[in-house]
Amino acid sequence: MSNKINTMAALFSSIFYIFNAVALAGWTSVLYALITQDYECSFLPSENVTMLPLLMFLEGICIMEVMRILFGALAGNRTLGVVLHFIRITNVVFVLPRSKYCGGGGDADDESDDNNGWLSIDTLALMVLYSWAITEVSRYPMYLFSTASSSSSPSKEPSFLSKAARFVRMTVPLVTFPLGAFAEAYAAYLTLFVVEDGQETNSDGSTTTMSWENQLFLRNSLLMAVVFINGILGPTMAYPALLKKGIPVLLGRKQQAKSGDKKKADKKFV
Repeated sequence: MSNKINTMAALFSSIFYIFNAVALAGWTSVLYALITQDYECSFLPSENVTMLPLLMFLEGICIMEVMRILFGALAGNRTLGVVLHFIRITNVVFVLPRSKYCGGGGDADDESDDNNGWLSIDTLALMVLYSWAITEVSRYPMYLFSTASSSSSPSKEPSFLSKAARFVRMTVPLVTFPLGAFAEAYAAYLTLFVVEDGQETNSDGSTTTMSWENQLFLRNSLLMAVVFINGILGPTMAYPALLKKGIPVLLGRKQQAKSGDKKKADKKFV
């Protein structure tokens, strides 16, 4: 019985290791596309696409991680995970498609940005995408190196690469989080004033199940939630929590884990 459990644990560990590697490759592709201004991702095996499908796929992997946290299979802050990816999905669905980086018309077709100067939807979308990509590219190596290290020699001290990956993981969000949160909130705020004309219809000409007014109400409710969370809860709750974890790592201080935290850490990369 124990052999079967160990075999299943090793199998799931390998599967999630592959998912982490795929996610790292995906976010690296997003970062590469931003740096090279290849917003149609021509380096991918597809034509005439934008970053939007890739972002949705990567968010799907992140949602799977959140589900593992909720079920106790992965250590992490449940509330932060759910709220963070609620904000990202709202941006992916309602905000980023307006920018030129995800197939929209961007500033050229957006009259609401005429008086916003450099804080236009394209600029804000670029800030959001950079913050997400840099954060995730700095996050996944910690999972990969820690999983490999624990699999090969679980009783030994973490390797240099594992320690370096953890340092990057804990310190990079100290910069990317506030910039990304500001851009997400302000882009959501600008989107509140954009009203699409008419009611959406299906390909056969029939109207959608939800009326246009209800769609607008739902969209604006979600956008206002993003503005509130990022504008109020982010600076007062989320960012202080990041500082509490990141500053000691940045200063090279060692934190002694509590017994409960150690148990969570033991199954963090399972």
